[in-house]
Amino acid sequence: MNESKLKRWVRRTFGGNHDPVARNSAIHDKIAKKYDAALGEIFNDIEQQRIRSALVQVSNFLDGPAEKYHALDFGAGTGNLTNHLLQLGFNVTAADVSIESLEVLKNRYNCRTVLLENGSTKILTSDSYDLVCLYSVLHHVPDYLALLVELDRICKPGGIIYIDHENSPMYWERLEEFKNIYKKISKMDLSKYIRFSNYVHKIKSMFIHKYTNEGDIHVWPDDHIEWHDIDRTLESLGYRRAFESEFLLYKGNYIKNEYSKVNDSYCDMRCAAYKALSH
Repeated sequence: MNESKLKRWVRRTFGGNHDPVARNSAIHDKIAKKYDAALGEIFNDIEQQRIRSALVQVSNFLDGPAEKYHALDFGAGTGNLTNHLLQLGFNVTAADVSIESLEVLKNRYNCRTVLLENGSTKILTSDSYDLVCLYSVLHHVPDYLALLVELDRICKPGGIIYIDHENSPMYWERLEEFKNIYKKISKMDLSKYIRFSNYVHKIKSMFIHKYTNEGDIHVWPDDHIEWHDIDRTLESLGYRRAFESEFLLYKGNYIKNEYSKVNDSYCDMRCAAYKALSH
């Protein structure tokens, strides 16, 4: 079997659904019940405290208590942001492409949920939300700038679009440095060498463009999201950046004292909030 035939065989055998939105939905439906346990870089005390602190700061840009406002957790998954928004007092709608993830969320939290069938945002009415939040979403959306235009449509005049958990410019500019830093601050994990799935992932990544271990779509590394494009797009729609923070994402396998030595010097993630001046 020559290389071209081998590639075709791997793609046909492991490639799965070629519709990216359908693939995203199917992957997250499959992992919904174990999503929180599998994502140690999100569901740990340090990252959850950071998220809460950022949302508190962002909510301060709204006039009055959170109870007055309607927040949308866009790409809510199993409810990472939904939980914090509810605790802060917001009236929350959680929207996602994965019906199983929304089922997990509904069993945990009392809020409205919206299934974004085929990734469509048409079900979300215009000028409906005071705060539109996205956590770890944009890098899953190939045309993420077009999505920002849609989010502007559903955001109320004077509202806020909040984007979190997207790689910072520093990360892409100093990628090799970050790889070395990650090795230095991570615990040794010998068990990865005996997990069969890791070898499957490695084979897939050799032949399938943009494959990730999660299996869903990402738009990196060759066309990763650009913050200056986000800024430019939202500014053209009448927003100003009201808040920005860069940080080194804490992952569950990090050694805390080693992490604390570098987290002020290396920032691999950024979050930012944009407030609408007018529509």
